[in-house]
Amino acid sequence: MTPLSPYSRLFRLEPHQGQVESLTSYLARLADRHGLPLGSLILRELVPAFSCKFLRRSPTDLFTKMGASLNGLGNVAVEGAKIVEGLTSCPGLQIGRAHV
Repeated sequence: MTPLSPYSRLFRLEPHQGQVESLTSYLARLADRHGLPLGSLILRELVPAFSCKFLRRSPTDLFTKMGASLNGLGNVAVEGAKIVEGLTSCPGLQIGRAHV
């Protein structure tokens, strides 16, 4: 008997196979699948999980000051991908590679 996988908070949406997909593109598809505006998904699910304390005081900074960093190769992108992996139970959302 195959053990059940743990439930995830968000749908387990597979990244586009063999294609490069930015983290924000993946989040847009995920928001659409949930029937939510992208901003709502990010503010409700991602911002509270980030280690950046200032985001809790000013959550829109993820868009205005850090938005481009979500699609980069740095710490914000890596942390964002790990958060999304945890929320979707979809491992392997790779930054700067052929997935997300």
